[in-house]
Amino acid sequence: MTHLDVIATIAISLICLALAWLGVRIIARHAKKIVLGIRARDWPHAHGEIRHSRVVQLSPARNRGEKVEVRYHYKVNDTTYVGDTIHPCYSGKMPDYHAHATRERVMGGRSVRVSYDPVQPSRSTLSTGFYPASLLPIIGGLFALLPGTGLATWYLIKLAGWHATFEVMVLPSY
Repeated sequence: MTHLDVIATIAISLICLALAWLGVRIIARHAKKIVLGIRARDWPHAHGEIRHSRVVQLSPARNRGEKVEVRYHYKVNDTTYVGDTIHPCYSGKMPDYHAHATRERVMGGRSVRVSYDPVQPSRSTLSTGFYPASLLPIIGGLFALLPGTGLATWYLIKLAGWHATFEVMVLPSY
Protein backbone atom coordinates (compact mmCIF):
# COMPACT_ATOMS: atom_id res chain seq x y z
CA MET A 1 0.00 0.00 0.00
CA THR A 2 1.50 3.33 -1.03
CA HIS A 3 1.58 6.44 1.12
CA LEU A 4 -1.23 7.96 -0.97
CA ASP A 5 -3.33 4.80 -0.53
CA VAL A 6 -2.89 5.02 3.24
CA ILE A 7 -3.98 8.66 3.31
CA ALA A 8 -7.00 7.92 1.09
CA THR A 9 -7.98 4.93 3.24
CA ILE A 10 -7.74 6.99 6.43
CA ALA A 11 -9.78 9.82 4.86
CA ILE A 12 -12.49 7.43 3.66
CA SER A 13 -12.56 5.72 7.08
CA LEU A 14 -13.02 9.08 8.82
CA ILE A 15 -15.84 10.05 6.46
CA CYS A 16 -17.53 6.70 7.11
CA LEU A 17 -17.14 7.11 10.88
CA ALA A 18 -18.64 10.61 10.63
CA LEU A 19 -21.60 9.11 8.76
CA ALA A 20 -21.99 6.46 11.47
CA TRP A 21 -21.80 9.15 14.19
CA LEU A 22 -24.51 11.14 12.40
CA GLY A 23 -26.68 8.01 12.42
CA VAL A 24 -26.12 7.54 16.15
CA ARG A 25 -27.07 11.18 16.84
CA ILE A 26 -30.26 10.93 14.76
CA ILE A 27 -31.28 7.67 16.43
CA ALA A 28 -30.55 8.95 19.96
CA ARG A 29 -32.40 12.24 19.46
CA HIS A 30 -35.52 10.63 18.03
CA ALA A 31 -35.52 7.67 20.43
CA LYS A 32 -35.58 10.19 23.28
CA LYS A 33 -38.62 11.90 21.73
CA ILE A 34 -40.42 8.57 21.25
CA VAL A 35 -39.82 7.62 24.89
CA LEU A 36 -41.06 11.05 26.02
CA GLY A 37 -44.26 10.64 23.96
CA ILE A 38 -44.90 7.23 25.54
CA ARG A 39 -44.17 8.47 29.08
CA ALA A 40 -46.44 11.48 28.54
CA ARG A 41 -49.43 9.10 28.48
CA ASP A 42 -49.08 8.83 32.26
CA TRP A 43 -48.76 12.56 32.90
CA PRO A 44 -51.59 14.47 34.58
CA HIS A 45 -53.89 16.61 32.46
CA ALA A 46 -54.93 20.25 32.62
CA HIS A 47 -57.58 22.23 30.79
CA GLY A 48 -56.01 24.46 28.17
CA GLU A 49 -56.98 26.83 25.42
CA ILE A 50 -55.39 27.29 22.00
CA ARG A 51 -54.35 30.91 21.70
CA HIS A 52 -52.73 30.79 18.29
CA SER A 53 -52.19 28.32 15.46
CA ARG A 54 -50.94 28.70 11.94
CA VAL A 55 -49.56 26.70 9.04
CA VAL A 56 -45.97 27.63 8.17
CA GLN A 57 -44.27 26.78 4.88
CA LEU A 58 -40.94 25.15 5.81
CA SER A 59 -39.01 26.10 2.69
CA PRO A 60 -41.05 27.77 -0.05
CA ALA A 61 -38.19 27.61 -2.55
CA ARG A 62 -37.69 23.86 -2.10
CA ASN A 63 -41.33 22.88 -1.43
CA ARG A 64 -40.33 21.00 1.74
CA GLY A 65 -43.87 20.83 3.10
CA GLU A 66 -45.64 22.66 5.86
CA LYS A 67 -45.70 22.65 9.63
CA VAL A 68 -48.37 23.64 12.13
CA GLU A 69 -47.24 26.03 14.84
CA VAL A 70 -49.45 26.20 17.91
CA ARG A 71 -49.44 28.14 21.16
CA TYR A 72 -51.70 27.22 24.07
CA HIS A 73 -52.16 28.30 27.67
CA TYR A 74 -52.93 26.00 30.60
CA LYS A 75 -52.99 26.26 34.40
CA VAL A 76 -51.31 24.02 36.97
CA ASN A 77 -51.63 24.92 40.68
CA ASP A 78 -52.71 28.50 39.91
CA THR A 79 -49.72 29.07 37.63
CA THR A 80 -50.37 29.75 33.95
CA TYR A 81 -48.02 28.11 31.47
CA VAL A 82 -47.62 28.52 27.72
CA GLY A 83 -46.98 25.46 25.57
CA ASP A 84 -46.22 24.90 21.91
CA THR A 85 -45.80 21.13 21.56
CA ILE A 86 -48.33 19.13 19.57
CA HIS A 87 -46.46 15.84 20.18
CA PRO A 88 -42.82 15.30 21.22
CA CYS A 89 -42.09 13.64 17.84
CA TYR A 90 -44.01 16.14 15.71
CA SER A 91 -41.71 18.14 13.48
CA GLY A 92 -44.05 19.07 10.68
CA LYS A 93 -42.57 18.38 7.28
CA MET A 94 -45.88 17.18 5.92
CA PRO A 95 -47.83 17.75 2.72
CA ASP A 96 -50.17 20.74 2.61
CA TYR A 97 -53.37 18.76 3.20
CA HIS A 98 -52.01 17.09 6.39
CA ALA A 99 -50.87 20.41 7.82
CA HIS A 100 -54.25 22.02 7.21
CA ALA A 101 -56.09 19.01 8.69
CA THR A 102 -53.87 19.20 11.78
CA ARG A 103 -54.51 22.93 12.09
CA GLU A 104 -58.27 22.30 11.96
CA ARG A 105 -57.91 20.29 15.19
CA VAL A 106 -55.94 23.04 16.94
CA MET A 107 -57.77 26.20 15.86
CA GLY A 108 -57.39 29.27 18.05
CA GLY A 109 -59.93 29.58 20.88
CA ARG A 110 -60.53 25.84 21.08
CA SER A 111 -60.41 24.08 24.46
CA VAL A 112 -57.86 21.27 24.67
CA ARG A 113 -56.62 18.69 27.13
CA VAL A 114 -52.96 19.36 27.91
CA SER A 115 -50.71 16.65 29.31
CA TYR A 116 -47.95 18.14 31.46
CA ASP A 117 -44.88 16.76 33.19
CA PRO A 118 -45.62 16.66 36.96
CA VAL A 119 -41.93 17.27 37.76
CA GLN A 120 -41.59 20.13 35.27
CA PRO A 121 -45.10 21.55 34.59
CA SER A 122 -43.76 23.93 31.94
CA ARG A 123 -43.12 20.88 29.70
CA SER A 124 -46.36 19.85 28.03
CA THR A 125 -47.90 18.27 24.95
CA LEU A 126 -51.32 18.05 23.35
CA SER A 127 -50.90 14.50 22.03
CA THR A 128 -49.23 11.53 23.71
CA GLY A 129 -48.33 7.95 22.93
CA PHE A 130 -46.52 6.20 20.13
CA TYR A 131 -47.12 6.74 16.43
CA PRO A 132 -45.48 4.41 13.87
CA ALA A 133 -44.46 7.41 11.76
CA SER A 134 -42.17 8.39 14.65
CA LEU A 135 -39.88 5.53 13.60
CA LEU A 136 -39.05 7.07 10.21
CA PRO A 137 -36.15 9.20 11.53
CA ILE A 138 -34.81 6.14 13.39
CA ILE A 139 -34.84 4.18 10.14
CA GLY A 140 -33.07 7.09 8.46
CA GLY A 141 -30.47 7.04 11.22
CA LEU A 142 -29.92 3.32 10.65
CA PHE A 143 -29.33 4.04 6.95
CA ALA A 144 -26.44 6.27 8.05
CA LEU A 145 -25.17 4.15 10.94
CA LEU A 146 -24.98 0.71 9.35
CA PRO A 147 -23.23 1.55 6.07
CA GLY A 148 -20.98 4.05 7.85
CA THR A 149 -19.89 1.48 10.42
CA GLY A 150 -19.53 -1.31 7.89
CA LEU A 151 -17.49 0.70 5.41
CA ALA A 152 -15.31 2.23 8.13
CA THR A 153 -14.59 -1.26 9.47
CA TRP A 154 -13.79 -2.52 5.98
CA TYR A 155 -11.35 0.31 5.27
CA LEU A 156 -9.70 0.07 8.70
CA ILE A 157 -9.18 -3.68 8.19
CA LYS A 158 -7.70 -2.88 4.79
CA LEU A 159 -5.45 -0.26 6.40
CA ALA A 160 -4.24 -2.77 8.99
CA GLY A 161 -3.23 -5.08 6.19
CA TRP A 162 -5.47 -7.90 7.29
CA HIS A 163 -6.82 -10.17 4.63
CA ALA A 164 -9.93 -12.24 4.83
CA THR A 165 -10.58 -15.29 2.75
CA PHE A 166 -14.16 -16.21 2.23
CA GLU A 167 -15.11 -19.72 1.31
CA VAL A 168 -18.44 -20.80 0.00
CA MET A 169 -19.65 -24.32 0.54
CA VAL A 170 -22.05 -25.56 -2.08
CA LEU A 171 -24.35 -28.30 -0.89
CA PRO A 172 -25.64 -30.79 -3.41
CA SER A 173 -29.35 -30.59 -4.10
CA TYR A 174 -31.39 -33.76 -3.97
